[in-house]
Amino acid sequence: MINRRRFLHTSLGVGLGGSIALTSTAESIGCQAMSASLDARVGEYERLLAASRRLDCLGIPRSWSQVRQGFHPLTPERIVVLSRRNATGFPDAALQQVRERVEERKAHGQESPTLRMRNEKFTLLVQVIARLTALYHRQDLFVDWASQLVLREELGSTCLRSGFGLVHQFQRTETVQIQNSLVDWWLFLLPDGADFESWDDKPAYTVVAHVFDYRRPELQLQVWSLTGQLLKRLCLAAEHDDAGSVSRQLAGMDRISAAWHLNRELAFCLRDDAV
Repeated sequence: MINRRRFLHTSLGVGLGGSIALTSTAESIGCQAMSASLDARVGEYERLLAASRRLDCLGIPRSWSQVRQGFHPLTPERIVVLSRRNATGFPDAALQQVRERVEERKAHGQESPTLRMRNEKFTLLVQVIARLTALYHRQDLFVDWASQLVLREELGSTCLRSGFGLVHQFQRTETVQIQNSLVDWWLFLLPDGADFESWDDKPAYTVVAHVFDYRRPELQLQVWSLTGQLLKRLCLAAEHDDAGSVSRQLAGMDRISAAWHLNRELAFCLRDDAV
């Protein structure tokens, strides 16, 4: 079990991009005040989740300690940074497998012919699915999920708005052993920006994804609707009418800070929706 106060002190230093040196009584008092403020913020978030009747949309945590630490539904382990540097070297064989499956499904009439997406987005989508299937030890689903996602995105981009994308509708009838109950939330941060073929032709910096234990149409729609509410809330909070700056700022955060920030915003979405 993580010591909560010690964890908060450590996370505060990471989130601010530096360490806090307690070199004087005044600094010590200041640090204690900031720690108390963080305790209050986590406490507020925990109360909102505990009171919500829609916790199923976030997934049911295996341990409430995740909530007490500020890590539900997003945990640092389910936040992935995809930069241009770590995007290089992705196996060409994996990309080719997905291309062949996409063309095969089109040729057999399983899918209507659609517009072919650009290579950057294709590679990004395949990378996302590779991360998901690797974590769940379901590499057997890699080609199927990736091809399904590519075909879905060729129908129309789900770069929702202002640099935010949604990866969804790639699961079919398979059952997956996920980390929470019902649904796992994922976040992909793209600090360099990526071509998601958005409607405004602007790059995506933040992509949200969900993996369900099995196909749950009603819950899936509710989860995707909540994701839309989250992105709307984030964009409305943008300064100087530059909503795209929010997704860029998120992409520049460390994983702990990004998890804390979005989890609290999701809690507020649940609160506002209940009013």
